[in-house]
Amino acid sequence: MSLEVWNSLSDEDKAICEQAAQSALQVGWDLSKQINDGYRDKAISEFGFEEVIFLTPEQHAANIKSVRDNVWPELETIIGADLMSQFTALATPIPE
Repeated sequence: MSLEVWNSLSDEDKAICEQAAQSALQVGWDLSKQINDGYRDKAISEFGFEEVIFLTPEQHAANIKSVRDNVWPELETIIGADLMSQFTALATPIPE
């Protein structure tokens, strides 16, 4: 939804949209984990991968930091600061 449409909504409608977005986000995370696990298993069983190498905690933290430093500012210009602040409020801290 555009910022213009978001700003035209009542507070009640915004709350409904926020709740729906949070629910959809959780469903998306759950589904992406299932898909990721399935592809990892397929890579090993069907394509002969001997192992799947996961990022170290340090690499994972660096990737998160890079996205937040480089992608989030650009995203804010697209969706607006108000919605972006709600999005970032849901973000977990970068692992140490």
